[in-house]
Amino acid sequence: MLDKLLIMTSILTNCALIIGVIIALGQLWLARKSLKADHERRKKQSTIEFYHKIFESPMKLRGEIKDVFGDDHINVTDARYKDNEGLKKSITSYLSLMERFATGINMEVYDLNAFTRIAGKANADTFKRLFPIVEERRKTLSNPNLYKEFERLTENIAKERERIYPDPGKDRGKIEHS
Repeated sequence: MLDKLLIMTSILTNCALIIGVIIALGQLWLARKSLKADHERRKKQSTIEFYHKIFESPMKLRGEIKDVFGDDHINVTDARYKDNEGLKKSITSYLSLMERFATGINMEVYDLNAFTRIAGKANADTFKRLFPIVEERRKTLSNPNLYKEFERLTENIAKERERIYPDPGKDRGKIEHS
């Protein structure tokens, strides 16, 4: 009888131990999930806060470009660019600032989705507009990787925008449930 009691106690102890381990593993999984969610939230928040600190520079530059070029294409041989040292300095400052920010986004320190939603298109459009200047600077400085992070970011913004804002007319020719 005592042997049976010891065996039953041993079985119950082992079952309790197994259940305890399962509960502990579940708690660890939930804690990890919670920490990851908190990290993602902080990453989005820091992206928004950092861009808020620097957004005057892109806004100012877009205004300067609009004042000088209107809606015309920017050409490095255009006298409005070549003879305007202030604009050149503003463009270089903007490109350098955005290159650093783009590096942070591309390394996933900052959040691509959050940036795309708050200012991605405007900055991608600005980069495309400044691309002739970027190409010229790459040649002049013999640095084909100059502003590559910003260029890569503009490509990622385009992909992210397609994902976030899908074109509803894109799949109209497909028949659902056929």
